[in-house]
Formats: sequence, C-alpha cells, structure tokens
Amino acid sequence: MKLNKKIMTAACSLLAVFFPLAGSAHPESEDVGKIFQSGDLEQILTTANAELQKNPDDEKLKKLTAEISKTMQREKMFAQESNPELLEKIAKTLRAFYYRHNLLKQAEKVDRTVYEKKPDNATALRLAETLLKEQKNREAADLLASRTLTEKDRTVKLYAALAFAKLGEAEKAGKYLEQMSFDSYTPRELLIYALANASLGNAEAAAAGVKKILENAPAKETKKLREYFQGADFAKVSSNQAFQAALTTEGKSGNTCAGCPSRGTSSCGGGSCH
Repeated sequence: MKLNKKIMTAACSLLAVFFPLAGSAHPESEDVGKIFQSGDLEQILTTANAELQKNPDDEKLKKLTAEISKTMQREKMFAQESNPELLEKIAKTLRAFYYRHNLLKQAEKVDRTVYEKKPDNATALRLAETLLKEQKNREAADLLASRTLTEKDRTVKLYAALAFAKLGEAEKAGKYLEQMSFDSYTPRELLIYALANASLGNAEAAAAGVKKILENAPAKETKKLREYFQGADFAKVSSNQAFQAALTTEGKSGNTCAGCPSRGTSSCGGGSCH
C-alpha cells in the first residue's frame, strides 16, 4: 500500500515538475492570464483584485489573489534572509509558485541566490533544472559538470546527461547515463532518462523510459503524458516503431487517485477524481 501510494505521488507530480502550466491555478479571465506572463506580481495582483470586484463569488480569483499576496510577502522575507538554511526553505515555496505560473526568470533568480549562498549538489540541481527550462543548456551542463558527484547523486547525473544531450554532446551525456541502472530509477528520473535519450536520438532507450512511466502513472495522467511524449522534446524518436508502441502502454495504477496527496491541488495534472 505504501509503495503504491509512493508511485502514485511521484507520477502525479511529473506533470507539475515538467509542465509548469499544467497545474496552474489561473482563473478563466484572459486579462489575468496575459498579465501573468509579464512576471510583475504587483500588476498581476492589481488586475486580479479588479477582476474579483467584478466577480466576487469567483473562488479561483479569491485563491489567486491570496496566493499572490502571500508570495509577495515571501519574496520580501527571501530578500532579507541571511541564514542559508532558511533561505533555501523559503526559496522552495517561491519556486513552486513560479513553476506553476511559468515565471522562470524569477525562479532562476531565486535558485541562483540559494546556490551562491549554499553551493551543494541539491541547490546546483535546482538551478540547473530551471536553466534547462529556459534553454540555457550550456550553463546548466557546465554547472553540473563542475560538481563532484557520488553514487547517491543519481538525479544530478541524469540532469547532466540531459544538458549535454541537448547540446548534442553525446559522448559526455553517455558517460553519465552509463553510470546508472535503469531498473533503479524513480518516475521523475525515468522522465529525465527518456528526455536525454530522445535528445540523443536513442529511440529504444527513450521508449523503455516512456513505457515504464506510463505503466506506473495513474490512468488520469496518461493522456497528458502521452501528449507531451508526442511533442517537440521527443521529435527525434517520434517515428520509431518501438517508441510508438510505448505510447500505447496503459497505466497499471488504477483509474482513481483517491490515495494521491496531489489530488485536488495545483500539483494535480488534471482529470476527474471520484
């Protein structure tokens, strides 16, 4: 039971990790949605409050305005905090908000500040992840290559492989990939593995990763995952028969996410829960 819950939690979080907009709590208002792209939280809050006055019963707008206000308070706390441990804790909450709303420039600023104050493999990984989302592949690759990695730094190695794969440096990417066992990967690591191999054009390896991801994912997540796997990140392997076959894999975790901690939250990838 505990293992199944762990698998479902990890699978549910995949969409939140790799698709910043998938779990977004944006209201229906196009004005608010457009202004979110500017990254100016004060302007966003002003617009959201104006919309809320027009639609006082809109629960999404209420939630959004409260979330933005709290985030602005956290930004002030972050700017004033000198303790590296507390700084990292605040940063994780800010980063979650920025990722949900695709505010990558703000996420990079926070990640970079934390890494400068507390340079370790965990903070390097978070910064590199954001850099990769911004297509700053060389900086991400150089950052991770500069770190001393051990057996426990499996996720960091996979991100390094992904960064070098995106740069077309197959030999360097391969050196990281060959250090690890496919069978030991978590759902998150499987996705990075699949992405790296897709970038390298290794269709069968990418297919193996995709197949295992879909097998472990809750049924309600598989549609969005398949849509992503048919997108630009997997273009190099999309026509391969093994990859096409992997996309037909059905989830084995059942049709309900009743036990998933992400149910009903902004980390949920969508779908119907009953």
